[in-house]
Amino acid sequence: APIGEAGFIQPWIQFGRTPTDFFYAISSFAVPTKGLDELKLIWSEFNTGMLLGTKQNPKFDGKYKGPARSFKIRLYDTSLNELKNGLNDLVQEELGEVGYYRGDPRLFHYPDGSAGVFIER
Repeated sequence: APIGEAGFIQPWIQFGRTPTDFFYAISSFAVPTKGLDELKLIWSEFNTGMLLGTKQNPKFDGKYKGPARSFKIRLYDTSLNELKNGLNDLVQEELGEVGYYRGDPRLFHYPDGSAGVFIER
């Protein structure tokens, strides 16, 4: 969106593809008010199953300075094993060896303000 042009709202976050990150689209987002100390927004990417987030609010000191810096969030299971394929590893855990594990993770808010995830398959 052109900065300063009437009728356009600037993006809070933005990402693209790199040689190592094959991102396609955000499948969901959440603005948790409980359970996370620093993250202001978290979102899921539907192809990779990655969970990403930012510590920045959408307005930076009242003046737009470009999209917020985003971070990949490392996920772990209850045994503290890293989920190297993000939320897609939970699909494999649930289905077993079926050869294809992409799910569409959908973040949501619990009534207390914490975030949860539903994985659509």
